[in-house]
Amino acid sequence: MERVILLKTQLVEAAKFARSTQAAHRRLAAILLDNFIEIQLSTLIKQIFRHDEAYYKREKKYSETFRHKVLYNYDELLKLSVVESIITTDECRMLSFCHDVRNNLYHKVGEEKLLIRIAINMLYSIIVKYQPNWKSGRGFTAYTMDTVDPYNDKKGRFAMFSGNSKDDWDNFLAKHFTCIDRRAKSASRLISDFLVGKMKDAKSALKFVDKEFVIFFPHTKDWDFNKLVLNYAFLNANDNELKRLKEISDAHERDRRFDELAKKYKKSWTFKKPERLTILERKFKELGTLNIERCLEKFMSHREEAFMLHDALSRAAGELDGEIQSAIDRSKGK
Repeated sequence: MERVILLKTQLVEAAKFARSTQAAHRRLAAILLDNFIEIQLSTLIKQIFRHDEAYYKREKKYSETFRHKVLYNYDELLKLSVVESIITTDECRMLSFCHDVRNNLYHKVGEEKLLIRIAINMLYSIIVKYQPNWKSGRGFTAYTMDTVDPYNDKKGRFAMFSGNSKDDWDNFLAKHFTCIDRRAKSASRLISDFLVGKMKDAKSALKFVDKEFVIFFPHTKDWDFNKLVLNYAFLNANDNELKRLKEISDAHERDRRFDELAKKYKKSWTFKKPERLTILERKFKELGTLNIERCLEKFMSHREEAFMLHDALSRAAGELDGEIQSAIDRSKGK
């Protein structure tokens, strides 16, 4: 019974943080909801493993090596959850996306606010769909006289023996687990808005650097759009490696390694035209009309390119802005 109470408490706390307007609270909500799903899937899979062991005369369906890999690797846990019909393939993709968002929040303490909102919406929908049937995730529930479920509205002599039935969970979720405003935009529309915003920001950055960039960076006079994006995409992708190169005292060795990095990056580069920003923006506007499964599939296929273009042009604009501000300061004698 204590496990049931802990699970409910985690959802109550997550819902409270999800309703908050503070970014830090919504960050915690995404982490708690993702963790809840991981706990439940892991418990359900362990139940399957135990059931497999019960038939001691039969060859085990899953080896010990495989079990260990599943229980200590979230991607493998999701895959097996699909195989065992705990979740669908589309939901596996959704949960993988949410876990990526969670990892960025947990390990890097940073993620786009809109992506956090999207992840919360997805996790909420999956929990509401499955939790009444998942229940505690275990095959039985142990009750004690001194353990009272604070979220159980039932009264009477046998109230302590409830709290983990399908109806109990349905009632709990309806009353205590309100994470999102149902009148708000759908997850598909949020993803669409997010990516369209990225492309609009990229186009604004390009417009900013279009005329004055060469004035402050004369060596770029022969650069076209492709060369501009390639240069800053390379710097972004190899930021840590380039920082380490600066620590090499031998200039010849430093240049050699830089050339190796640049050559390797260019080898997989696809030529870019400025029209690509408009093409992607148009594609992203259409995502809002798709169901979340199809929308997420397209999001994952275009995300890397969209982020690369946005981040490269934003970095170029940032460098130009820095040079302009320095020039203004110099003109004022600062």
